[in-house]
Amino acid sequence: MQFDTPTAEEYPLLFDSWARCWMKSPWAGCIRNCDYDTVSRATIGELIDRPGTRVTVLYTVTEAGIRRVVGYSVSEPAKRVIHWVYVKRDFRGMGNGRRLLAELTTDRRGWVYTHKTNACEKFLRGMKHDPAPARVKA
Repeated sequence: MQFDTPTAEEYPLLFDSWARCWMKSPWAGCIRNCDYDTVSRATIGELIDRPGTRVTVLYTVTEAGIRRVVGYSVSEPAKRVIHWVYVKRDFRGMGNGRRLLAELTTDRRGWVYTHKTNACEKFLRGMKHDPAPARVKA
């Protein structure tokens, strides 16, 4: 497993997986279904494009030499904010979420995460949920 920034071809995976998973979260709030895709993708784009945002991809290389994304994280390390951590279903339960977090920090104190899901509660222990950093313009 290796870490890198996403390639242009990998950005659709980031947008699609984040939007799809966040829609299922009980903490996502009330966005009309007909508006969800537009609103969520605009928000994700704004967070990714902020100065100081770090998008990290965890990937493996197949036997055929093809780069396969395992998961990714979107964070603002200078502000100690994690916006999103995602691991593909086939790679869950293997410590890949922890690998992504370890790539960000070894000290969870003072870090917050903005997008709460049932899954993140399992591996973001010690961090505080605070949606405010994602709600304000950078």
